[in-house]
Amino acid sequence: MALSLKFRVQSYQHTNIPGDISVVITGFLQDLNAIAFTTAAGTVDTFTVQSAGSSLPDANFANFFIALAQSAVNTKYSLSITGTTADVSDIVAGMTTTNGLFPQMAVTGTNIQLGTSLVSVRDSSSIRLSQVASGTGSTSLQFSPANWDIDYTDIVTLASIVNFGLL
Repeated sequence: MALSLKFRVQSYQHTNIPGDISVVITGFLQDLNAIAFTTAAGTVDTFTVQSAGSSLPDANFANFFIALAQSAVNTKYSLSITGTTADVSDIVAGMTTTNGLFPQMAVTGTNIQLGTSLVSVRDSSSIRLSQVASGTGSTSLQFSPANWDIDYTDIVTLASIVNFGLL
């Protein structure tokens, strides 16, 4: 099951020097209840999407900006964290950190079954998975936003404004 999210634009800047166009979008993710992802400190978990020193396309601004946003989301929310699995348990313990982990992240690694996702963060060193582990041992777990269904309507709206030259 995919986690449905919205990419929200917090701020936008662009410079247009002939031959050198720069676009910077600061955004964040929120769930369908309009609750923003937050850091461990409780602040909104923002990130920057940018394209510098290149030319914007003549058309398809929305696709261009969405590709930038998707790349930023994949970079920010793709993590490698060490933990310990136990055979036929859905708990991974002894993790070096759980910071940056969010529900429905795809999880891969030794002893992790295909199609496993993160159900919940239990505490600062353990998580619950959607499937039980297939073995016991310390392993490097790979987390990614592969299971997230992200609505980029804010990016499309921004692109339509830029497209009409209103900024």
